[in-house]
Amino acid sequence: LLINSSHPVDIEGFRVLTIDLTGVALAVDLVVSGSPILNTPVLGALAKMDVITKDSAEAAIRGMFTDERNIRAAEAAYAELVV
Repeated sequence: LLINSSHPVDIEGFRVLTIDLTGVALAVDLVVSGSPILNTPVLGALAKMDVITKDSAEAAIRGMFTDERNIRAAEAAYAELVV
């Protein structure tokens, strides 16, 4: 399970990975109308988990968004997640 949290989470019977996706988005100022945007940091985390490739995550982000903060958020989540 991937959980957006700044604190470790333990759920019996599951391997749980936690990452502060909200903090990642805020750190790169990926905010719209006052809300942190989590979709692109999630792609970075999924790439780190080998659910998708890093290249496909970047291609998808670049195909949808021109704002480089989205790439920075994905890269930061990829770097921060410990698997």
